[in-house]
Amino acid sequence: MIDFSITFYINMRQIFLDTIKDHKLIEKNDTIIVGFSGGMDSSCLLDLLVSIKESYKLRLIGAHLNHLVRPEAETDEDFCRKRCQDLSIEFFSKSASMEDYAKEKKISAEEAGRLLRKEFFSSLMEKTGANKIALAHNFNDQVETLLMRIFRGTGLDGLRGMEYKEGNIIRPILNIKRPAIEAYIKAKDIPYVEDKTNFENIYHRNKIRNMIIPYIETSLGNSIEDQVFNLSSLAKVETAYLEKITNQNFERLCSETISGNIQVDVEGYLNLDKGPRYRLLRKIFQEKIGFVADISYKNILIIDQLFSKESGKYIDNIGNLRIRKSYDHLIFEKTEENTDLALYIELKEGINFINDKLQIKIEYSNKSTRGKDFFTLPVEAIKGPLLIRTRRNGDKIKALGLNGTKKLKDVFIDKKIDRADRDSYLVLADQEKIFAVIDLVKSQYIKEISKSNKYILVSLLKEEENHA
Repeated sequence: MIDFSITFYINMRQIFLDTIKDHKLIEKNDTIIVGFSGGMDSSCLLDLLVSIKESYKLRLIGAHLNHLVRPEAETDEDFCRKRCQDLSIEFFSKSASMEDYAKEKKISAEEAGRLLRKEFFSSLMEKTGANKIALAHNFNDQVETLLMRIFRGTGLDGLRGMEYKEGNIIRPILNIKRPAIEAYIKAKDIPYVEDKTNFENIYHRNKIRNMIIPYIETSLGNSIEDQVFNLSSLAKVETAYLEKITNQNFERLCSETISGNIQVDVEGYLNLDKGPRYRLLRKIFQEKIGFVADISYKNILIIDQLFSKESGKYIDNIGNLRIRKSYDHLIFEKTEENTDLALYIELKEGINFINDKLQIKIEYSNKSTRGKDFFTLPVEAIKGPLLIRTRRNGDKIKALGLNGTKKLKDVFIDKKIDRADRDSYLVLADQEKIFAVIDLVKSQYIKEISKSNKYILVSLLKEEENHA
């Protein structure tokens, strides 16, 4: 007689191993935090990971977050602790009220739970040195997630659903259906706890699981789960191609400003179709703040419209960013950044270290000369010490090629230098006047002839020259 329990166990474990290999989820010597609620799904995942612990030389760490929602929450935490002890793996737990956090942040209880778990796992990774977090999301969770996103309103990216691997998060049983998990638990007689709130239709996910999916399947007369899951797989393939195009547009149209912000070429952006434009904006948010969860379709439309407005217009506080139209670019900058760039250095004869990218060499000379990165100044023109400093309000320069003086502010405007970058330009001056703005403009003093035939030779030694 065939032992179906053993056969099922072997098949389940092989599916698990194939998933790990196909999606490169686990490597030898990994330290993995396992999200362990004590429920059927996470108990199944923990058991499967323990089964490969020795062959992969894994360090497993059970992690349980007590949301303080149910009366039996303390009992569940004790169960998880004992289960990990029985399996000879480390265990950590934390208590945090999901409902209190939701009220404090004015978000849903489900979102509060997600954020609390993320915070708990992140702190635990830092504490233990773990390099991965394993979560027990399964096939049915994926289907429920996709339906939630469809009902909420989502683009093609949202239809991808959860990934097998996202950063340091892995989901090794994402392709395994809940009935198979139940059969595995029963076949191996694995202990678990039952979360009674799974049957209470107080959360959106539970309503979809317990009410909407059964209603649709009863009405249509067939299961929709495979079709919805396949939709996720198809979306992954198509978005992978679109991401390739988006990355190419990002490399072509986006650059980093002197102050470390992202700027987008307005003309090139407006020449794109709407789809690639919207995807590029999401890519910029991903690069600038690391996530796009807070960017709605409405936000995207507002930013898109800013490209067609006049210079100086801006939008504040979308994902902690200020987005500004600056001449022929749109600038994305973090609003909390407020770096003090004030600088004042008296130059001495010889080589003066200014920063990691620039040194200035000061020498005496008896002839007038000038080039791209060097020029002379007549000694009679210099009043007091020669200085390198940042700009000041009211600064003026007698610019080469112009009659009279011009405000430095107007020079920046004429050359379309974004205002966030202007303090990054260094000024060569004395106590009375400006001789040059490094890498931008020189003054007429570099053309003057010394009556005493004595000059100061100023040489700009750039980073590439310093390493030659």
